[in-house]
Amino acid sequence: ILLKNSLVRLGVHDGAVRAEKAIARVKAGLCGQFDTQACFFPAVFEKGNRSHIIPAVEGLVYPLYLGYEDELADCGPLLGLLADHLRGAFVPGVCIDAVSGGWKLSSTSRNTWFSKIAISQYVVRRLFPSTLNDAARAADKVHADWQRRPGCGAFAMCDQIFSDTGVTCGSRYYPRGVTTWLWLSE
Repeated sequence: ILLKNSLVRLGVHDGAVRAEKAIARVKAGLCGQFDTQACFFPAVFEKGNRSHIIPAVEGLVYPLYLGYEDELADCGPLLGLLADHLRGAFVPGVCIDAVSGGWKLSSTSRNTWFSKIAISQYVVRRLFPSTLNDAARAADKVHADWQRRPGCGAFAMCDQIFSDTGVTCGSRYYPRGVTTWLWLSE
């Protein structure tokens, strides 16, 4: 979407047409990866991958932040599948940590990155607010508490955190932390 719009503005109409065709192929390819029985997109499009992830939506931050929401409307079927995917993710024990209540980026790992949570929350709140159940909404307090824990908040924002304990496992002063502005802005 961004490439197509940039090419249109630059007057590169052949490129814009090719970008439009690429968009259609990407949408069709992604929709084809949706597991209709389990109602989710696997984290990796390889046979047998069963990881459910929240950041399946994070790439949408770019068109959203740059104001291309109207163009995203053309992705209706894909957005519908992503909404179904998120509803399945925002379940305690899947991508809501069953112990802490915080967001887990992946159903198969307790290792999470707050910067990616912030990006995903921004997208979810803007495009998929109906997917936010009580457990997903309650996680904001958990995420704020993670940042205030000893070993993290006393020094700086911490990005890499174990979702079950809230213990920092790395990435203090990490540059990606700037994405938390998105979390705070919504």
